[in-house]
Amino acid sequence: MTFFFEREPGYQRAIASVLAPFGAELVAGAPRATSDDGPAYFNSIYVVSAAGAIRGRYDKQHLVPFGEYFPFGTVELLRRRFGPTREYSPGPQGSGTIPTAAGPAGALTCNEAMLPEVAAQRGPPALATS
Repeated sequence: MTFFFEREPGYQRAIASVLAPFGAELVAGAPRATSDDGPAYFNSIYVVSAAGAIRGRYDKQHLVPFGEYFPFGTVELLRRRFGPTREYSPGPQGSGTIPTAAGPAGALTCNEAMLPEVAAQRGPPALATS
C-alpha cells in the first residue's frame, strides 16, 4: 500500500468490507510513521483481520542502502546534496514472524529474501533427531 495504513480508518473499513464476506485476512506492506513531528519511517508488513483490525506487524530490519536509507548520513555535505527526503529506520531485531490464521509466518520484505541467514531465522525450528 502506498499510504500510512494505520492513519487511514476509511481505507481500513474499505479493506474490511472486502475481507469480511470471506472471513479472510490480508497480509500486505505499507509505510509506517511513528509520530507527526519528525517521525521515523518504517517499511512494514501488516496482518489485517476480516474486521479491518491490525492483528500483527513486522518492520523491515535489513534496509537497502540509498533506496531506504542514506549510508553516509554523518557527512553533512553529502547528506544535503544526495540524501533522500525520507529515510526508513530498521525495525527492532526479533523473531520476524507475524501472526496469521494459518499460524506464525516468517516475514521477509524485498531484499531480505536474498539473505539466506535472515530467511533461515524466520523458518520453523529445526527438528530434533535422535
